Amino acid sequence: MKFRGKPLHYNEFVYGFYDKKIIKENILKLEYHTISVPDEQVVYEISPNIVDEFTGLYYVDGKESYENDIFKDDRGRLYRIYKVKGGFSISLPQFPSTFTGEQPFPLQPLADEQTVSWFESQAVYVGNIHDNKDLLKKIFKQ
Repeated sequence: MKFRGKPLHYNEFVYGFYDKKIIKENILKLEYHTISVPDEQVVYEISPNIVDEFTGLYYVDGKESYENDIFKDDRGRLYRIYKVKGGFSISLPQFPSTFTGEQPFPLQPLADEQTVSWFESQAVYVGNIHDNKDLLKKIFKQ
């Protein structure tokens, strides 16, 4: 599985393979969250709060989609991608609380052929919840 994450001392996403290591030494417990970037042969220690999994789907422009992405459809409606047990789902525009994450249900599964086809033919990347925190607030003040 492919992931993206933000290194601890670097503000840009890195893309690769995620690993979580727990090291116990006496009473000390350390957790290391890393992403290995195969092309660069580098391993970055990343923030455990900013790790997103690749959905396997692509936006209209060919860009990869990840959990916690924000995208819009051909009508300009905004959606958010969630990682759920067994796969991925998207927020429903008629329920603003599903977009902000305050109450992430009900969600639309992003799995069946019809939804996947709609996504790959209409979804335009807008941002993600990590880099666009103000976007979530701004959208629902309108």
